[in-house]
Amino acid sequence: MLVLYFAIGPQRCAIESRVVIEVTPRVQLAAAALAPAHVAGFFNFRGAIVPVIDLCRLFLERPCRDAFSTRIVVVRYPEANGCGRPLGLLAEGVVSTGKINPTKLKDAGLAIPNAPFLGQVHAQEQAIVQFVRVEQLLTAELKSILFQDRP
Repeated sequence: MLVLYFAIGPQRCAIESRVVIEVTPRVQLAAAALAPAHVAGFFNFRGAIVPVIDLCRLFLERPCRDAFSTRIVVVRYPEANGCGRPLGLLAEGVVSTGKINPTKLKDAGLAIPNAPFLGQVHAQEQAIVQFVRVEQLLTAELKSILFQDRP
């Protein structure tokens, strides 16, 4: 399977490339007033207003660093009807893709109730890669805030 690698602080992470729409440079985001801290804001992506989640804030409770390799990964967040909505993920160290054999993925051995988005891990020579399950990133409450249908 093809994956996109990124960093959340010192942790190397990955998501399946099949959910990635595009990787964009970090842009100025419109503020999301009164939203949870990990909602970085919104931006205009090809005419659509797309919410952005700061993965560092979600995982580490600190904002993503302003670095050249900090990017917004626009993913297709799945919906019950089989379609998807664009969702931006602000992440550090978004610099490469790679192939991973799915049979080499292992359970981490931890069950963290507040982090259902943490998937299996892959042991590589120099690091353990944590998979992030995009479909589990948003709570039901946050989905209703971010993807509220407008008349």
